[in-house]
Amino acid sequence: MTTVEPVEEATCRICLEPGGNMIQPCNCCGSTANVHKDCLVKWLEVSQRRDCEICHFEYIIIIKKPKYFYFFADTKAMDNLVLFVGICLMIPITPLTFYIGLTIIDTYFTANMLWVISTLSVVRRVRILQTVTYWKYCLTLGGTVVSWQSGFWDFIFFDYGICLLLLLATCACNKNRDINSEETP
Repeated sequence: MTTVEPVEEATCRICLEPGGNMIQPCNCCGSTANVHKDCLVKWLEVSQRRDCEICHFEYIIIIKKPKYFYFFADTKAMDNLVLFVGICLMIPITPLTFYIGLTIIDTYFTANMLWVISTLSVVRRVRILQTVTYWKYCLTLGGTVVSWQSGFWDFIFFDYGICLLLLLATCACNKNRDINSEETP
């Protein structure tokens, strides 16, 4: 009578779990050859490697761009928050402070302090140059209403100059980012 040894099911060399869709992405053989694709992707992200740690096979890594691009932040929620703050807070703050009785200088100072404080509160969660430019344009739009009502145009011309400089800087940085992203594999 002959005994048949049970065939061992392949296990992932990273998570050590059997089954699933295994791949053999490198030159390893035997028990180290099989790996789940998701496990390998996660391992490469964590280890910051581009090659197999066993056989040193150089992986060809294709980075997919995200399906959606948000202009102000990396998440839809933060992108929407920046839009909301610009439309519902930055535009009306200048006319509101003027209509409650502040002087032109106090109105301008209050609006710009709000702009700075708002920017500092989200600085690590947004693309800062795009956000600062957008919010400054919103403030300037509200300031245009005040200038039109008061006939005092000095501050608004200065703000439009700042907006133009911010817009040029934003365009230049986005162009450089696009050029750099095309060069990377």
